[in-house]
Amino acid sequence: MQYSKLGSSGVNVSRVCLGSMTWGIQNTQQEANEQIEFALSKGINFIDTAELYPVPPAADKHGDTERIIGNWIATNPARRKDFVLASKIAGPGLSYIRDGHKITAESVIESVDASLGRLKTDYIDLFQLHWPNRVSPHFAKHWPGQVTFSKANSDVETNQMLEILQALDDCIKAGKIRFCGLSDDTP
Repeated sequence: MQYSKLGSSGVNVSRVCLGSMTWGIQNTQQEANEQIEFALSKGINFIDTAELYPVPPAADKHGDTERIIGNWIATNPARRKDFVLASKIAGPGLSYIRDGHKITAESVIESVDASLGRLKTDYIDLFQLHWPNRVSPHFAKHWPGQVTFSKANSDVETNQMLEILQALDDCIKAGKIRFCGLSDDTP
């Protein structure tokens, strides 16, 4: 297995990450357990999940993938140290997650605490914004004319991001997460 540094963290993660976004719909607890065991036996030390998983997202299923991983962790608590666990807070738009509201400092804390409960662990190694609040060319917004960046109020956007980053820093200082990041964003 090849490993790379996780950003500037100094933590080595396997270049192959075990994704879990279908666990709870396409995969059962038993199948997920087998996949985790197989991945760890091959040197994979990086597992990714998110509060909105499984995919396709649904109100009655969100958080199930974290629960499946949490069940494995609860059965294997001594092995929690053997892998880097990544999870993500959903961005705006899903009415059944924080009423579809934008990410805020308060929702970061709420999301981290809820994920920790579902994951049955004391810490998340990498906690990411699944997608940013700001307008970005993702989810079918790649076509010309779909995104107009000049309409954004940069002062408002900067202040919102600062509050989110401060909440992430509070979670790091509290030992709830080790590192933070951003997922599903383009340059």
